[in-house]
Amino acid sequence: MDDYNYKKGKLREKVINQQSKQVYGINVDDLFYSFIYKFINYYSKSYPIVNLLDIGTGTGIVPRTIQSNLKLNISIDAIDKSIELINIAKSMDQKSNYILIKNKLLANKKYQIITNRLCPRYKIDFMSNHILDTGIYIFKEYDKYRGIKEIKRLFPNRWIKRKESNNFITDLNNYNFKYISIQKYIYNRKYTIKEIDNILKSTNIIKNYSRTDYNFIKQKLGVSFYITQDPYILIASKNFNFFKHII
Repeated sequence: MDDYNYKKGKLREKVINQQSKQVYGINVDDLFYSFIYKFINYYSKSYPIVNLLDIGTGTGIVPRTIQSNLKLNISIDAIDKSIELINIAKSMDQKSNYILIKNKLLANKKYQIITNRLCPRYKIDFMSNHILDTGIYIFKEYDKYRGIKEIKRLFPNRWIKRKESNNFITDLNNYNFKYISIQKYIYNRKYTIKEIDNILKSTNIIKNYSRTDYNFIKQKLGVSFYITQDPYILIASKNFNFFKHII
């Protein structure tokens, strides 16, 4: 998205930090990272350095989290299309290599692990070109309700549709990914109107979202309310026999 700028990036980081809270004992973020750590540990037994690429890194939340929790030899490249967000990421993380991607691909480097957290704007072919045949792709995203089902019901005519999990599975099949695993979660989480406001400001969900919409949501749902979330974690590999030894 060309309009994904500094302001939206900072709001998105705030939203992500809020969404990491426990919800009835479920923390999908923790599950996402636990898979990544498991994969890194597996590859570290065979490779002196594990190469990981984070797609759509924004302010570098995924690389920073990995670097702060692992002491293994890992090389992280992280890409984004916003120079402002890349600069923020660099200022907070000197261990990872942050790369501004415009209209060109990376060099012919391939990675054991490619991660993508809430950034569907990068196409599968980009990822497929940079993953080893024995590599693993792990993607965390929200499904058809985009994590805010009750908000969708309030704006049926201005809801901006996006690819759902089934679409990504079809794309992966088309690019010869032989192992695809998906775990879906449905649960309720209590939000404040301000938290929802930050989500809608930082992500293209409601067309032309405005203060009037904020007041409409507040009128309909109040200042705090429960929202149905629908996150999923998708893991894929081009080599089924290799992959099944890890899970």
